[in-house]
Amino acid sequence: MRSLRLYDWKSDQPRFQVNGDSLTIRELCERAKKLDEPLPEVIKYDLYPILGGATDLQAKLRLSETYSVAATCLLEFLTGRERNYQDQESLRKTRAVPVIPKAK
Repeated sequence: MRSLRLYDWKSDQPRFQVNGDSLTIRELCERAKKLDEPLPEVIKYDLYPILGGATDLQAKLRLSETYSVAATCLLEFLTGRERNYQDQESLRKTRAVPVIPKAK
């Protein structure tokens, strides 16, 4: 697995080539969840800052720094991030709706 520093992930980007398959970060994490091997230092170095303010996920990862736990934490992080983005978009659209006065 290669380590990347990405701060603007989307659900379908980036894509990774693995054994001839083009995988999203979610698909890659689903595969990594099956690996109970320790994470290399370089991946830990990049992963902890990505998890940022998600101290609960950082704590979970510290208990077992394996590909499996890292993949689970990253999936939870991405799900939360997508949920926050969708909430912000809904709020933005709600505020953008013009109010049309009623006719008298």
